[in-house]
Amino acid sequence: MKKILAVICLNYLLFSLSAYSQEAKVLQISQSDSHISWMEINSENFKIVFPEYLQERANYTLNLLEYYRPIVAKSYDYSPKKLTLVIRPEMSLPNGFVSYAPRRSEWFNSSAITPLVGSLEWFQSLAVHEYRHVVQLDYISQGKTRWGYYLFGENILMILNSIVMPNWYYEGDAVWAETVYSDAGRGRSPRWSGRLKALITSMQDFSYDDLIAGDYTNRLPNHYIFGYFLATRMYNVYGKDIMKEIAAYASERPLNPYAFYNGFQYVTGKDFDVFFTETIQDLKKRWGRPTKEFHIRHTQVYYDKTYPLVDEMENKYYLHKSLDSQWALYKDEQKLTELNILPELSQVDFKNDIFVHAQNILDNRYLYKGYSDLFLYHTKLGSYQRISWKKRYFHPEFSPDGKRIVAIEMDNNDKYHASVLDLKGKLIKQIKLGHDEVIAEATWVDHNTLGIIKLDYQGKKIISQINLKTNKVTDLTPATRNNLYNLRYAQKRFYFEADYKGTTQIFSYHPKSMTTKQCTTEFIAAYTPYIFEDTLYYSNESRNGKRLKLLELDQCQRVVKNLFAMNTYLGKTASDFYHQTNPVEIKNYKKFYTKKADAPSAHNELTGLFSPHSWSFIGARGWQLQGTSNTMLGAWGLNAYIGSSAEENRPFTGFNLSYAKYYPILSFTADYVKRNLEIISGLNSEWTELKTNLDMTLPYIFTHNLYTSINSLTLGVGRIAVSENDYTDPEHLNDDEINTKKINISTSYEKNMTYRQIQPSYAASMNLSYTDIAPKNSDVTNYYGQLGLNFNLPGFLHNHGWNLTLRREWRPKNRNLYQLQGNYIPTFGYTFSRGYNYEFTADFNKASLEYILPLAYPKGGYKDWIYFTRIYAKVWSDHTNKRNEFGDYHALNSQGVDFIFNSNTFRKLPLAYGIRLINKLKEGEQESQAEVFINANTTF
Repeated sequence: MKKILAVICLNYLLFSLSAYSQEAKVLQISQSDSHISWMEINSENFKIVFPEYLQERANYTLNLLEYYRPIVAKSYDYSPKKLTLVIRPEMSLPNGFVSYAPRRSEWFNSSAITPLVGSLEWFQSLAVHEYRHVVQLDYISQGKTRWGYYLFGENILMILNSIVMPNWYYEGDAVWAETVYSDAGRGRSPRWSGRLKALITSMQDFSYDDLIAGDYTNRLPNHYIFGYFLATRMYNVYGKDIMKEIAAYASERPLNPYAFYNGFQYVTGKDFDVFFTETIQDLKKRWGRPTKEFHIRHTQVYYDKTYPLVDEMENKYYLHKSLDSQWALYKDEQKLTELNILPELSQVDFKNDIFVHAQNILDNRYLYKGYSDLFLYHTKLGSYQRISWKKRYFHPEFSPDGKRIVAIEMDNNDKYHASVLDLKGKLIKQIKLGHDEVIAEATWVDHNTLGIIKLDYQGKKIISQINLKTNKVTDLTPATRNNLYNLRYAQKRFYFEADYKGTTQIFSYHPKSMTTKQCTTEFIAAYTPYIFEDTLYYSNESRNGKRLKLLELDQCQRVVKNLFAMNTYLGKTASDFYHQTNPVEIKNYKKFYTKKADAPSAHNELTGLFSPHSWSFIGARGWQLQGTSNTMLGAWGLNAYIGSSAEENRPFTGFNLSYAKYYPILSFTADYVKRNLEIISGLNSEWTELKTNLDMTLPYIFTHNLYTSINSLTLGVGRIAVSENDYTDPEHLNDDEINTKKINISTSYEKNMTYRQIQPSYAASMNLSYTDIAPKNSDVTNYYGQLGLNFNLPGFLHNHGWNLTLRREWRPKNRNLYQLQGNYIPTFGYTFSRGYNYEFTADFNKASLEYILPLAYPKGGYKDWIYFTRIYAKVWSDHTNKRNEFGDYHALNSQGVDFIFNSNTFRKLPLAYGIRLINKLKEGEQESQAEVFINANTTF
């Protein structure tokens, strides 16, 4: 017999504007360290919540926001309501975001010590970019979208905003704002658009759907980058009101995933796909024809080779990464070791057979706390050595003799310094600058001198020298907005990357003669200079990723004037001048530091707990009024409800209160309900139930190279009290209480996935839960236990994998006992073997073995309704032993295959469509069936 089962699970995930949105909701670890004393300052338009020791930073931030508020909001002709901003300290990665539930912005206190965010002062960039998000989201939350807010509060707003507008609109428009309203911004940095330029000028085919859906065959620029060029050309062609008019149109159609595209056509009279094609053609024309060397098709496979390093034996080392591999250190063509590394955020170095790099490490408890520690890899020994513990180091470089390391350190007060360490990580010397200055990079000139790139109070970059004996700082260049990076010193000259006329090139600078020479003339960009003897090694942006090149130093001949002067390094290409506006420099920038706000006060961590940010009128039990609130710092959470059940028409009420400031996470739940249930025809019984539960969870998270482990121990006690009723069977409580004690242990350990992997190549996890159920008026033993194990191993080819899942559940075989967990069907998948429905059992054992393999990357679909990105298969076999009430075991076996189609549906929903073919074998009889399912997850 064949049957078709359609299971549709459209759980559309909450859209987030943050690049850093890896919040562990289950463990509720989205807090900062508990030792921080929080303060706040207020103005009419902003509340700044900040650590007490960052008061000056908070005052500066408030002044910046008040300055940019009317400027950033002007093109929307809209004034957002008061915003709360949280300044998060102790982070190792720079980021910022705007979010709802509760409505706020959060900025990670940092500085732009990498070139990826342009060359603005870090908080100046955030003041424009993140406040632009506030304007966008509040503006779109008008019109009919506001009815979603009236019904469900803030929880629905991010979903509705993401339905009506593509995510590139938010980020592209914000980057446009940070570029147009300042004298820098990412739109003026050619390194930022390098990959897009490589694709367009080498005539590689990609569609708009490739950009928004993802492409498993190539690396495409993210939505920040292509979104900026689309948004900018919209402003260039259609004027300053274009985004406002489209957003107003979309806000009136909160459930239409095509609202943006329809609005674009309504406002401009042009189909958006035509506009997209015209934009690509315009960029192609502006960027011009590439050089002959660039146009040579070396390979069509994307991969990156960067950071060339050479030892005294002229062995060549470098970093390599592809779509199917992690970053790894190579010697010639030999892979030495895989690395957990972000080379775009921190430089690396090599000397005396030792490779040094920084590794981002999670805190064991708090999401808003991170580290960047230094590691040495000994190439001859093939071993790692961690030389710092819970520090924040960046850009390490060996001294000329290889016995010391200089690195940029962000200390416990969030101040940047240059630190000199020995090879065991012991601090030898720390170099500090002025109050408002930051050391962004350091390189060795000789044993007693460092060359540095420092940032002044405006975020402008200056090449300077520091005498380690006297601590004297000598500025060598004027302050510049040019995006200088990767400073090296050799043969009495500094070598570095800089932007120049729409490209990024490597330059040399002689500090005594103050002459600047251009070394490279790459069509798009040259990066990561490394000098060995008379040769410059570097990487360049090629057609399909970064590649390694070299040239002799005597080729650095072309003298460049005014490389550091204001704006003279800018060209007129799409890479740095697509926005058709001149840089806007703020006069008297010092005022943001000197203008004093009102006196700060202590921040009450309970603020907002009893003011729900989200609510609803419909729940799982029927009509109800439910309110949810979370405090700004994430320490407190409250969910309260009151209503009447649909089936029994009886009132209920309850709440859940959580507290997660300190290491243990506490949660208390209370639920009171009046019951009215028919026992037999014409006879009803009424009673009350009160359920209370107190849980304490201890999380523990750690990283080890490419592996991350997430663990938790939860202990809980509960009580279920039922008033007198007319039931006499033991399955129902009657004027009785049940006390429960539970323990849950959850642990996982898995390797980071590569771009094209369907599941981690190596992973193991366990979830063990046991609950003791003790009725007050009975000596009968009752319990419920559950154990789940999962193991992943690599398959035969790239991106293939094995998955073994083991599961066991056990409870007393007397089904008439009170069941803590009754007959249920999981939201996803099957409890028993696939193809079998769940039925009560005292215990069962289940084993599933799967083999996962990719089949195709179709890159096609039907109109703008659906676009398929990947097809993969799971070949599986399930075996379940189930015990019946007589104690006998029965085998439930099935085998089959799943075909899963990853897609972008309606240019919005990341849905996976599946076809499951099942062959069941039960007591010697075979039965076939097929199922169709849809899921919002891309893999499951």
